[in-house]
Amino acid sequence: MRSKLLKHFWLNCCLFSLSAVSASAAITIVPYNVPNTVNQDTAGLDKVFYLDVSFPGQGAPGYSTHDFNGATNFYFTINGADPAQGNVWVFAESKSSSTTFYPIPIANCSGLDISVEGRCVSGANTSFTLGINFKSVCNLGTNKANILGCDGTSAVDLVTKPISGFHLKVFSGGTTAVGSTSGTLLQVIPEIAGPTISTQIPTPGFFPGDSSVLVDTNSITAVPDNVTNTGSSTIFPSVWVVAEKNGTVTPGSEMSATLRQVVPYTSGTQEVSGFANSTDTTVIPYQMAIGVQDSAGAISFQTTIFTGVFATDIQGFLRESNCFIATASFRDGRAAGVMLLREFRDEILSEFSYGRDFIRWYYAYGPLAAKWLLAHPIFRSFFLMLLLPLEALAWILLHPAFFAAPILGFILIGFFLRRGRRSRV
Repeated sequence: MRSKLLKHFWLNCCLFSLSAVSASAAITIVPYNVPNTVNQDTAGLDKVFYLDVSFPGQGAPGYSTHDFNGATNFYFTINGADPAQGNVWVFAESKSSSTTFYPIPIANCSGLDISVEGRCVSGANTSFTLGINFKSVCNLGTNKANILGCDGTSAVDLVTKPISGFHLKVFSGGTTAVGSTSGTLLQVIPEIAGPTISTQIPTPGFFPGDSSVLVDTNSITAVPDNVTNTGSSTIFPSVWVVAEKNGTVTPGSEMSATLRQVVPYTSGTQEVSGFANSTDTTVIPYQMAIGVQDSAGAISFQTTIFTGVFATDIQGFLRESNCFIATASFRDGRAAGVMLLREFRDEILSEFSYGRDFIRWYYAYGPLAAKWLLAHPIFRSFFLMLLLPLEALAWILLHPAFFAAPILGFILIGFFLRRGRRSRV
């Protein structure tokens, strides 16, 4: 029976392998019951990437690997089938021409009938799930060598780079397999390598918050793999932040860390919760790693693993130096600029009555300004610029000897020049 069905199917393929235009309703096709999403590339083409079982890296929770060269059926939700046509066809693009398509077999049609030609007999149904086995697509009939995505030897092509995948066209039609140039086109692409991190977040990599840390997601960028296994997704929905308390985050196994949080990609400064607060007397250190996830679920982590990461309540953080605005601006109570201003406070200002008055005033109002700055990080660069002249003045006053010799030299030069003029007179 199977042999008879296949003969009918591929006879139909050979007779009607296409160019004619079919009456086609507007159909939408999306992956069924998986988190993989359809995204448009820069050319406006709809693509969905799936991790193949040969993918060696780390995947996001909920994303599975799929055996393109095995018994795996890939399921899609079909919406908008035309009841007047009563059938749904799936075609695959030819290797030789982007306008030539071949009908391919449908493995499952949500309990509906599948004809001997391979079409789904949708009848009055406008929505249903449809299953495709790509190994079968590449293993049957005389056109297997011509279908884009197949290697010509009865297998899905995972070797030729870039990996092309399958360009499927889905449309409503009658009982005859006539190709369509107006159906819905979806590219289904196997992924065997994740993204490449092109820009890494610099150290320290975080800013402490109350039971959380702040991470700048704009500072880490990724590109599709384009060296060893070209063909990975161009869409990066998420950034993963993983951490281990009093422990080690292992490169290559970052997703096994105890604390894992996901935030949107390139979404500015994001708060990552779940950290235990350090206090003035007890420091709870974390190791932390940051990576980017693509739309297939592959995650690639930057090589830098941050150490000494900690969380603390804002008041405790600001008390670390009492240089409130500088600490909030630099986002590190131990930054060189903060340490310089702290020394200026202790060595210069505190020695004079007006300096001590300023310190008392600053302690009263500085925390309010610092909290406002923490809540409005867009102004951080502006405050860092304002602190530059104050840092320069502080450094000069703290290192007068550095300028004493040049000043004395200028005085001596002036003295001898003046004396020389008098002697000539």
